[in-house]
Amino acid sequence: MNTLNLQPGLEDYQTNATALFLAYVSPKFNNFSFHVGSRYITRLDNFNLNKMDEITEKTAKWEYELYNVLDKNDFSIFTLDEFYLQFETEKLKAKVGNFYSSHTPFFNQSDGRMRPFAYRGHWLDYQISEKHKIQYAWLSHVLVRSTANWYGFSEAIGLFSQGFQPNGEVADYADFIQSNGAGFLNYTFNKKSFQLDLYQFYVDQLLGISFAEVHYTFKKWTSGVQYAYQFPLQNSRQIAYQNRYIQPDENAQVISSKLAYDHSSQLKFSAAYSYSFATGRVLFPKELGRDWFYTSIARARMEGLGDTHAILFTGNYRLENPNLKIGLEMIQMYGPKQNDFQFNKYNIDEFWQLNTRLTYQTNFLKGLEFDVLFIIKENFNSNAIDFVFNRSDFAQLSFVTKLHF
Repeated sequence: MNTLNLQPGLEDYQTNATALFLAYVSPKFNNFSFHVGSRYITRLDNFNLNKMDEITEKTAKWEYELYNVLDKNDFSIFTLDEFYLQFETEKLKAKVGNFYSSHTPFFNQSDGRMRPFAYRGHWLDYQISEKHKIQYAWLSHVLVRSTANWYGFSEAIGLFSQGFQPNGEVADYADFIQSNGAGFLNYTFNKKSFQLDLYQFYVDQLLGISFAEVHYTFKKWTSGVQYAYQFPLQNSRQIAYQNRYIQPDENAQVISSKLAYDHSSQLKFSAAYSYSFATGRVLFPKELGRDWFYTSIARARMEGLGDTHAILFTGNYRLENPNLKIGLEMIQMYGPKQNDFQFNKYNIDEFWQLNTRLTYQTNFLKGLEFDVLFIIKENFNSNAIDFVFNRSDFAQLSFVTKLHF
């Protein structure tokens, strides 16, 4: 990874990380199986990530996230990501222990780093019939991405930047959260080209999120609409204002839509639009996962924003021989205003961003894949150096080599 801050005179940073992940799955015995997977991450270069930028008096940001952001001298990390017992039949799959999640709108792997999120708890998928399915999970601990340890939810929430309260005070909710975990219930109805998903997310003593998604496919066209409604839990009223994660009157709502055209097996286009209403800021702890609205892409999400518009255009082209995929994502975010903390938890500016991705799977060595992600991000309004350093007005290259064996 290499980050180039585009403002003159600012420090640039780079690092080269490598990881080894080994997993074992036992043979099934009476529908039971045991899964264990461990990951080791280390560093291959000696670039000084602690080198302080003379203007901002800050150091690297994104490069540290490949390791352990809570200990900036820890570059050799060993974690037990998977350790669970699974029971599986034709209709039921249940597991308990440490595991990676399947993709949900908030709890997900988000594997754009050397190690994705992992969770501890129990998870159940049940296929009621061909058209109906339910999914349920309760999670008590999280292996937070870009850290090296498992945390209970009370410890995890607040490990990263806490931003600001709606009145402009610096938020200080770490160590004031008392949460026993989180869970969700999902119902899926699927009939031919139509799919409906209904989710209810619950973070104990913190917040709830009701989420609905409708997905429809017609010939070469695919469309979808998502709607999320967030509500605080009553317990937050008993905590001092600056120590609350969410205020009692924050009821964020987001509507997100997309339209995609599958021109051929090689060429695809899509457009997406999201709006976070002026009823509150979209809040979901960064330590637990990432939001996945239709406009959510690497380095650009709705978390922390209200009264905000996001417009995304994408294009993907794939060659079969060689096995090369080219992807473009162009997003513009309108609405966030500097120092408007009522709708801007992390005090970001309106911006545009271009993500370019190349993925190449080799034919000469089975399991070898190269993935290149190049990002350019710039603010529309404020280009003050302290405001953009390692946040915007940067170009970033991530070159990833993967070998599956």
